[in-house]
Amino acid sequence: VTGVQTCALPICPAMMAASLMSDAQELINTEYGEDDYMGLLMRAEDARQTLNRAKWILFTYVMKDEK
Repeated sequence: VTGVQTCALPICPAMMAASLMSDAQELINTEYGEDDYMGLLMRAEDARQTLNRAKWILFTYVMKDEK
């Protein structure tokens, strides 16, 4: 299939990035009903850092051949 990359690693970097983005979605999910403002801020910061990790994986491993 054209355009599909295979991975020899146990966990493909693109799949790891997608997993981290899914984790970030869960962190900002409003269903958890966090009532205190500091808890919301802490979860938002955790989500931001998780997304930064996902971006690093994408830029380092997935997009390295596009330079």
